[in-house]
Amino acid sequence: MSRDKLSYKQKALLDALAEDPNHYAGSCSNPTMCALEKHGLAKYDWHSLPTGWKLTPEGLAISAMAINQRARAIVENRKNETL
Repeated sequence: MSRDKLSYKQKALLDALAEDPNHYAGSCSNPTMCALEKHGLAKYDWHSLPTGWKLTPEGLAISAMAINQRARAIVENRKNETL
């Protein structure tokens, strides 16, 4: 799944959950989150407290936070190679 195929609201909720796993992303029937679930990027966790939407490893991998961390790592590696 490519981040480019997600709507603005889907990206915003995905990024919010990546930054704060306890972020309230709506009820179990939230249509935006249900769409992310169909893509395998999130799931509703009934068994943890607090219950709510959680990112799957795939969802976390395409979140802006993960992309920014990878970009910073690339920049750091390039700096180290030139030293």
